[in-house]
Formats: sequence, C-alpha cells, structure tokens
Amino acid sequence: MLKKKKKKKNRMSKFFLETFVLFGFLNFMTIITVLGTTLASSDITNPVPLNEETLAAGKKIYTHNCLPCHGEHGKGDGPAGQYLDPHPADYTGSAVTSKSDGFLFQRVSEGYNAMPEWADALTEEERWKVIHYIRTFASPAPVAGEAKEKGGKK
Repeated sequence: MLKKKKKKKNRMSKFFLETFVLFGFLNFMTIITVLGTTLASSDITNPVPLNEETLAAGKKIYTHNCLPCHGEHGKGDGPAGQYLDPHPADYTGSAVTSKSDGFLFQRVSEGYNAMPEWADALTEEERWKVIHYIRTFASPAPVAGEAKEKGGKK
C-alpha cells in the first residue's frame, strides 16, 4: 500500500512540475510578444498630418470616447476614471509624453489595463488623430498676453 501512495505522489509532483514549466513558458512567450510589439510600435510615426483640422477632429473623438475616463484636460481624472483601478493614464505626465506616437497608437488600439481596445470602434485615422490631440495636453496653452510679447513688440 505504501508503494502505491508513493507512486501517486510522484505523479502529482510530475504533474505540478510540468504545469509550472508550461505556464512559465507561456508567460515568457507572452512577455516576448508584448515586448516585441512594443519595440516594433516605437518605430511607427503618425501618418496623419498635424493641422488644425486634425486637432479639431481628434478633440471631437477624444471628447466622445476618452474624456469620461481621462478627463477634460487629460489628467486621468474623468468622472468614470475615478472608479478604475489602476486609474487612467495622465496624458500630461512623463509616463505618456516620453512615449512615441507608435507606442501610444498601440495602447489605444489594443487597450491596456482597464482601458478597452479601440481598434474595432475607431478607424486607424481616427486613432492617429486622437494621438495628435492628446499630445496637446502636455503643451501649455499660450497665455493671452504671452503671444503678443513673443510676436513682435518687446
């Protein structure tokens, strides 16, 4: 009777070892896939021209789809965002501003953490327009008198 129990124990140990190795391999492959996609996306540049029309379209798309979580000024403080864990990204912070357009496009397209993927809901062009628009959150808007001072008279 003792020998049978011992064999059963060995089978269980082997099962757990094989399962651990399999899941470890799958996790490793997931990390490599994500890392590879992230590295590849950093080389992609925004093909949509940056102009006032693009920014206006990006703002409209942002307001309809992104504002509820990311907030009016892109700080991740939208009314729905407060209920998410982790909180939505702050588009004014270096965690976003330091990333390439391609990286941000990938995140918008595929989703990340609590953010859903937008590839099925928005066209590629719409997603690129949103990337242009969210870049405006990191650039401070000119103060009324500042534009005159820089423009001509000192």
